Amino acid sequence: MRNIVILLLLSNVAYFFWSQFKSKPEDFTTVQSPTSPGDNTLVLLSELNSAPLAAETNNVESDPRPSTVCFSIGDFLDVSDANQFRDFVGAEGFESTLNLTQYLERSSYRVYLPSFSSLGIAAISLEAIKDALVAAGLTLESSLITEGSLENGIAFGLFNTQDEAVNIQVQLAGLGYVADIDQVFQADSIFRVLVRASNSSPFELQIWPKIQIERPYLNSTENLCETIAQGAQFP
Repeated sequence: MRNIVILLLLSNVAYFFWSQFKSKPEDFTTVQSPTSPGDNTLVLLSELNSAPLAAETNNVESDPRPSTVCFSIGDFLDVSDANQFRDFVGAEGFESTLNLTQYLERSSYRVYLPSFSSLGIAAISLEAIKDALVAAGLTLESSLITEGSLENGIAFGLFNTQDEAVNIQVQLAGLGYVADIDQVFQADSIFRVLVRASNSSPFELQIWPKIQIERPYLNSTENLCETIAQGAQFP
């Protein structure tokens, strides 16, 4: 029994020393791998949403595109005058379009004798009418009509009012000639040229002064081609 107690005591002492050496902590060195500066950067969600918009805005501002400007120029004397102008601005590098506007400005009254059977008979009748007018002390313009629906007729001119035309008709009736009266609508044509430019400066400052020297009767109206409102005129 005594031996058993001594054996247990020795076993406890041996276990004590063994556990002291076993549980001694070892020294460890912790090495942290380097990280990039941006890996742990704190970014707000609002910044993430606004960043693409700011970049897009910068791209738009850095790519300015001048708007197209149109110049309506006129009035030209005739279509030939307008086409010569288009050749001029085309040589300067500008595109152009011819615009023709027709409107009924006024009406007149035509006095005439209807068509005769032939031009020869109409000519003989015209000479007889002239002699009769001279004998009556009347002065009246008269001429042969050589084309159109009234060909081989005799015209006595155009009058601004119906009363003037009726007065001539009465005078001819007194000489034995029955004249007709027609109302004639006169259409005036306006020729303008639309010129396109990338911006207003080159045309207004460089080209327009040359145009004014050669064609002082023209005027120019500047517009943005996308708009309808009329712009300011410069002489």
